[in-house]
Amino acid sequence: MVHFKHADGGLRLAVKRGLASPSTEDGITLDHVEVADGTKVWHPAVARIDGETFVVESENVTALVAVRYAYEVEPQHAYLYNAAGLPAAPFCSLSQWLNYDLQLLKE
Repeated sequence: MVHFKHADGGLRLAVKRGLASPSTEDGITLDHVEVADGTKVWHPAVARIDGETFVVESENVTALVAVRYAYEVEPQHAYLYNAAGLPAAPFCSLSQWLNYDLQLLKE
């Protein structure tokens, strides 16, 4: 679980189009979530929102050590927002595990 200290009012999934405020729509999923165990190997994860908490699970990781969200050069369809309508920035719970990879620019 990841708890956001500054998500007053909770978290939500929303879509933002142009200058309009983010809006909730059917079918939005929380993608771009990965978890790792002590081996530092990242695996896709399923995440859900519970108030100000980001609950993460993966069939491939039983002893979760780190979580990352939207770790891409240009993340598309990153729908995680706070209740005020501000988007969640890409993050990693263990920043020392993030490595700059030139291959990301080629994908």
